[in-house]
Amino acid sequence: MNLQDLRDELATRAASTDQHPADLLPGVKHKIRRTKQRRIISAAGTAAAALAIAATAVPGVLNTPAPDPAEHPSYTQNGFTLPGELDGDELLKGWAGHVGENQLSFDWTPASKEISFVSRCKVDSEVLVWVRVNGVTVDTGPCTRDGGPIRNAVPIQSILWNDAPIGRPAKVTVDLVDAEGRAVHDPKQQIGVGIYADESESNNPPDQTRPGDYVLGGLQFRKQVGTQTRLGAVIGDRGAMQVATSFVPTSHAVVVQTVGTPQDYLYNPSEYRVQVRFGDGTTVNGYTSAGDQSQVDTSVPLQLTGPPGRPMRVTARLVDKSGKPVSVPQARIGVAIYDPGPQVRQNGIDFDREKVSDGTKYRFVRSVVVPATQGRVQLTTPVGKPFIWSYGSVGIGAGVWTRWDGLDAHQDGPMSGGFGWHDESPQTEPKTVDFYVNAGKPTGGKLAIALYEPA
Repeated sequence: MNLQDLRDELATRAASTDQHPADLLPGVKHKIRRTKQRRIISAAGTAAAALAIAATAVPGVLNTPAPDPAEHPSYTQNGFTLPGELDGDELLKGWAGHVGENQLSFDWTPASKEISFVSRCKVDSEVLVWVRVNGVTVDTGPCTRDGGPIRNAVPIQSILWNDAPIGRPAKVTVDLVDAEGRAVHDPKQQIGVGIYADESESNNPPDQTRPGDYVLGGLQFRKQVGTQTRLGAVIGDRGAMQVATSFVPTSHAVVVQTVGTPQDYLYNPSEYRVQVRFGDGTTVNGYTSAGDQSQVDTSVPLQLTGPPGRPMRVTARLVDKSGKPVSVPQARIGVAIYDPGPQVRQNGIDFDREKVSDGTKYRFVRSVVVPATQGRVQLTTPVGKPFIWSYGSVGIGAGVWTRWDGLDAHQDGPMSGGFGWHDESPQTEPKTVDFYVNAGKPTGGKLAIALYEPA
């Protein structure tokens, strides 16, 4: 696999939903901001301007202007040169090491959030250049002479600005590493990094903090998300791989949000989970998301077995995909529990009274609940109208895997206590949707499906 294939693969894996059967968040739409292709400046405007000047020259007068000096001079250090501008953007700070020096560090005081980092190497190599500011990863670029075909601006809402505030000195470190993050020593290689002005992220303003939001270390949980109200939340300090808090549920239904700092996991944040365990034994996995939309997209509706109205403890810890605790020294994690809003209780399960999809409000119509020992629950769909169907289980135990089959999609379902939902287009005749056990043997609990139609 060459370097570009590696980077493409990592980007795809980070943006896609993991369908590993041990994953408790199947079907999640993990929206990650797409890398923007940098703009290419056309020479057409310059050529047109030159023609206009020639057309207005005074006849008989020879115009021989001196060559214009470079608007932004290049930067050279240890015989290594960084261009003074890229795509018209000015070089704000440059640094280069000696040949054979595969780790650099230098001081930098940020004056603007509209920047990008571009790393370059003396010779092309199948390794990566890892750039961090005060320990926060800002770029993992290919080790090429031209800095690669794509520039990634530092997001305006990046947690970098919490760890490296504007106007305060910061430490930039640059490392030559392999695909696993291990240090590489190449006696013939020379690396440099340039910090360039970059306004490509200026149209993506940060999520603004509102009264009542829980905020720590650049991460936050909203007080209110639609009809959902936060009941409890905790965010850990850097390096705290386990956090805990308590809350009082108002019903058996809750929504779990998890948060993390994915840039701290170097290359593949999708390999990590935030495992959330409740005092009643219910366990679910979340992702290391950050930002309003991403946290909502990866949130998990859940049914607790403990009684409402009593304090319940909840613990979150960082684990790998197999559930083994891991440690990432720079990482932060957090968890928040939300009340989902008005519920309808049927057959011992609390269902949302309403759901909203693409701006359309849907109301609860009916549910089908069966003992999990039956292994399958089915719902006959309506005709002539769009609808939503919700599926999930309660108390089926660990080691039991589920799956759902819709009319246009099918995939692994949530673990015990987890719920999901899917919207369907109008049908011309009744059809059937299914939620069933596809591995393991439940000794108790329930399987459920609920139907929602436009309000």
